[in-house]
Amino acid sequence: MKEKEIWKNANETDSHLRYGKHIEKNINILNDLFYLSNTPKAEINNVLDWGPGGGWLSKEVGGKKLFLFDVVKKHEKVQRKNCENRFDQIDFYDVAGEKYPDLDHKIDLAMVFSVYYHMPSLQYVKNAIEKLRSYKPTFIAIRNMFTDGESWECDKFTNENILRMNIFNVNEFLSLFPDYEVVSESKKETSNKLHSIECFSKSFILKRS
Repeated sequence: MKEKEIWKNANETDSHLRYGKHIEKNINILNDLFYLSNTPKAEINNVLDWGPGGGWLSKEVGGKKLFLFDVVKKHEKVQRKNCENRFDQIDFYDVAGEKYPDLDHKIDLAMVFSVYYHMPSLQYVKNAIEKLRSYKPTFIAIRNMFTDGESWECDKFTNENILRMNIFNVNEFLSLFPDYEVVSESKKETSNKLHSIECFSKSFILKRS
């Protein structure tokens, strides 16, 4: 039987002491999603991490080539440090202002964990997803805030709402990936109310049809 921890880096058993419970939770969610999707780790070589934070998820996955997309250039140093022993090559791209590069390499896995709801508008998210789909990754791992009601976006930028700029209806969001199918998903979790909207966290693995 395949071990559930196949996506766990056995050499990082103390990693929760360094990056905290939030990242540990995301790693566990990613492990669970891929276990449920019955995807061997050997199929993942080239990884695109969009909004990688400290690069902890990429470090967990490992592979041959890593593409890092971030809007904060100063994050590059720590991302490279955390991932340098897990990939043969790392390329960083500053994608602030929707400056998305063209990629020539095949992407096996794209990860977009807790990123889309930080983007400034629903249309901005749609543009980012369209670009992501153009890379044709085999798998896309997504964790995001959703609602069962109407999609919502913030009408102004303030220090109070910077972390929640948009909330997609979950079905509308998935419809933005017509060439992908859901192969595993988490249950709804951490339900709460933001901007008077009932919303929840949910994670998916999508596979290219």
